[in-house]
Amino acid sequence: MTDLHNTPTVSDIDLPVVPQHGSATLMHGMGDRLGVDVDMAARSGIIDAPELTQMVTRCAKCTQHDACILWMITHQDKQEQTPEYCLNTNELNYIRAVNNGAR
Repeated sequence: MTDLHNTPTVSDIDLPVVPQHGSATLMHGMGDRLGVDVDMAARSGIIDAPELTQMVTRCAKCTQHDACILWMITHQDKQEQTPEYCLNTNELNYIRAVNNGAR
């Protein structure tokens, strides 16, 4: 029996792969603190699908998840910088710079 739910459509193939908000929550949370929408950056071409995948992978491999969660709890408002251990600092700063008009 064919599983039609896992069959990609043409529109699925043409679109960049953008993880849902819950699949990389810490990365999205850090982006939110910097005023960066990582999903929108991928959809608009600021970063491409491989770059987004690398960001998700770096966050998943990070050893500072507990510290990251605590930092985000204590830093609910917009921040100017990520904590020193964030592995996606350069990418998040790049997206923010492009959003602010620098290219």
